[in-house]
Amino acid sequence: MTLALFAIPVVLYLMLLARDQGAWHALFSRQEMWDNPSPYPLRAFTGFIEYPRRITNWLHGAFWLAYAGLLLRYWRSMPIGEAAFCAGVFLISTQQEAFHGTYRYMLPLVPLTLAISRDNHRVRHWIIALNLVFGVLMLLAFVTRNRLTV
Repeated sequence: MTLALFAIPVVLYLMLLARDQGAWHALFSRQEMWDNPSPYPLRAFTGFIEYPRRITNWLHGAFWLAYAGLLLRYWRSMPIGEAAFCAGVFLISTQQEAFHGTYRYMLPLVPLTLAISRDNHRVRHWIIALNLVFGVLMLLAFVTRNRLTV
């Protein structure tokens, strides 16, 4: 039943892509327009080698790794479905040529946020401070095109 509930919107979306874009696989084949012709999981890690001097890549990658570490810390306190969802979001967020926009990928991690909220106040405050500092730095790095000015 769960598979059917998941499959129905996916099939409808693929039909919509076929109608509007001319191909059901447009979700993948149109990635070239975003300078991402061959997306694959964990591709963003190659960005550290391809673009070693991009400040945004290092900032976004560090933030991604921090949240991946938080998922490792809290996965036991989360239901398995919620932990798998968060792991899936992490995997999807690495399909670009480098880490970009990591902040937006962390937004749907509501289950992880709920697990963090059950921890003690010192841990929560540390995570909030991390978000504030990294958030400002990532936005500055993004809008200044890798010329981080603080």
